[in-house]
Amino acid sequence: MTAFDIAATMKATNTGIKVWRKFVMCFQTYTGLKREMFTVSEAAWRRLGLGHGEIKNGTWSYDKKDGKRPEKVQWWTMDAAEEVELRLTDYANTNKDFRPEDIDFVQSIYTGDHGKGKLRFGAKLVIGLNGNKTKAVALYLLAYVKCKKDTGEVFKEKIHKNLAAGIKKGENGRVKFEKNGDDGKWKAYIIDKEHTDFDGKKQLISRHT
Repeated sequence: MTAFDIAATMKATNTGIKVWRKFVMCFQTYTGLKREMFTVSEAAWRRLGLGHGEIKNGTWSYDKKDGKRPEKVQWWTMDAAEEVELRLTDYANTNKDFRPEDIDFVQSIYTGDHGKGKLRFGAKLVIGLNGNKTKAVALYLLAYVKCKKDTGEVFKEKIHKNLAAGIKKGENGRVKFEKNGDDGKWKAYIIDKEHTDFDGKKQLISRHT
């Protein structure tokens, strides 16, 4: 299972990270399955437990022209804009003395690939800092289709519309950081031109609450 297979399972069963950890311990004890079969690392469990965007998933039936049984294809996809917000929030809260004004730019790069019975659509988030060549980079999946042969039908019918909406929101929006005065935590949002704080000239906006 990949981290996102587990995310979909946790969502479907309304299972938190602590309960999931117990499940894995039981599977190890009573079935002999190895821990590595459930996820890549304990860090991945913690990240899933902290939260992720909405996961849409389902199955698609490929009707084969040769008269054979239709192939049942599993798929899932996530909101591209929400995933950017979550990763920017995580970046802000894991960097000591974070200041939004230190960020020069935020870029999202999207790409897809098919191989070994899987179609994967992922993203690369690049955070550039002022006066510094160092960039923070995050790589993550946004969509996944498990299929023997890709014809583009699943992507077109079930994934494209959801991804396009999030990507368009990010391209046309602005990043706003807010800091909560109670717990000191940052929160990143992508806002559109209808928002009162929208500034067409500024990519980044910050506010303390």
